Amino acid sequence: MYNIYITYDTGDSFNQQLNVIDVIEEIKWTSKAKAKEALKEIEEHYNIYMMLHNECNAGKEDKEKAQTDMENAEWYGKKDHRIMMKLKGDDGKRVKVITFWCGYFESLISADIEGEEDGMSINFRKY
Repeated sequence: MYNIYITYDTGDSFNQQLNVIDVIEEIKWTSKAKAKEALKEIEEHYNIYMMLHNECNAGKEDKEKAQTDMENAEWYGKKDHRIMMKLKGDDGKRVKVITFWCGYFESLISADIEGEEDGMSINFRKY
């Protein structure tokens, strides 16, 4: 089985927790290739999330394009898109996943596949 672990910073107005590591609980994969697809979708989701919510230099056209890209993405969670996305399982069905790494005090650091073989990692510090 393969899991995706998320490393992120979180907190509130008074405290900060750095490098918190949580696993995506809602879904696991037997296929490493499917887990990699999910990791790429997490990256796409986070890029769009950052454009829409945190990129103060983004112009109206950039934000409109990001909104359109999000609404056309297979992982798009419709009305709950700010707090969830839908990742594809081994069987091709999409499962709702809470995006606990997205929020006012949260920032995604990395997402890593861990399982039977070496996985894959995406570092988000560049964002």
